[in-house]
Amino acid sequence: MHTLDQQKLFYMMSKGLSLEESQKIVVQA
Repeated sequence: MHTLDQQKLFYMMSKGLSLEESQKIVVQA
């Protein structure tokens, strides 16, 4: 499991970003 990715995704979601937006950012990062 990618804990760093999960933490980053959770952080983005907590910022108010949707799951799709978060995934797009993770892919670009």
